[in-house]
Amino acid sequence: VAIQGVNYTQPNERVWINIINSTGNPIFSINVPAIEGIVNTSWVIPWNQKYGTYNITITNSTSPGTIKSIRDTQTFTISRAIFQTQIQIKNIDNENVKDVAVVAYNGTRKVASAYSNNSGFASLSLEAYMYSFKAFMKGEQGVQVGNIPALNITGNIIQTLEVQLANIKLNVTDEAENPLPFISIDLKYNYTRADGGKFSDTRTLGTDSNGVANFRNAFI
Repeated sequence: VAIQGVNYTQPNERVWINIINSTGNPIFSINVPAIEGIVNTSWVIPWNQKYGTYNITITNSTSPGTIKSIRDTQTFTISRAIFQTQIQIKNIDNENVKDVAVVAYNGTRKVASAYSNNSGFASLSLEAYMYSFKAFMKGEQGVQVGNIPALNITGNIIQTLEVQLANIKLNVTDEAENPLPFISIDLKYNYTRADGGKFSDTRTLGTDSNGVANFRNAFI
């Protein structure tokens, strides 16, 4: 918050600059000199300052001092700044991935989460702040497949997040290398969830008319 007052023209004049909250309690006070009739200072809003309306006043602290018919006073409001944050999930082939859980953190505290849609977008409404993001398959406590260590949200934003998912393409043929359609293939794999749990799973596909089975977005 930048604060400035003018027309304080008495020799060696100084003023008090005070900020009070809506209940009348002082939260900031500083005594500054007038330089060529101008007084100014600034106040950095603490991260934990409460939302609400605040009042700044400038009052003379020297005698003789400038007497103003209208006091130097101003109100301002600290309010929530909410922005739309869209994280687009891409696999290592630069393809959109749906059903990925994207979780936003303030430090270690979870503040928001969303799942990616068919276009790969996970949409979150976040206050202006610095966040980290993690991407999970198989739910918010599933396998972590990507992260953004730090992203400063100062407005609506679209950010791409490449996750560690790949496609496994299998071509099934006979000995003469003729494609074999309608062959059932089981893809068995083990994985470790974010909570440390260890699991096994199986994905089953059949080859198409060209003898191809494409297991999309498998864990690397």
